Amino acid sequence: MRLIGNGNTHISLVHPCDVVQCLRLAAEKGEENDIFNAISVICTVKELLNEITNHMEIEPIKKHVPYFLAYLTAFFDETLSKNEPSLTRYRVKSFGTNRIISNKKAIKKLGFKPKYNLYEIVKDMVSWYK
Repeated sequence: MRLIGNGNTHISLVHPCDVVQCLRLAAEKGEENDIFNAISVICTVKELLNEITNHMEIEPIKKHVPYFLAYLTAFFDETLSKNEPSLTRYRVKSFGTNRIISNKKAIKKLGFKPKYNLYEIVKDMVSWYK
């Protein structure tokens, strides 16, 4: 696996337990048709993948591929592959562009306080995967 770009794009992550907490608060304090985002942590893709490799006890990802090259490769993989492509434009966009979601409304209106950090999210994710 390679990092797309420099790996410093930001993503929003949420632990399932934080989702449940936000849903409960929305049911108790929210108004009809209110929409809330539940976010536990914002991190870089590099931080996420380093934490995953650390928990899986494998070497961290050190190689990079430029975004445009990854996107072009994904395009051809999707177009020419007879099976499920291993690299898709969606995956490239997911890991190569910023995807920051705000949970300020949930914090302000519901009193939502995320309880899980990156370490705990990845620990549970890797445990489930294994």
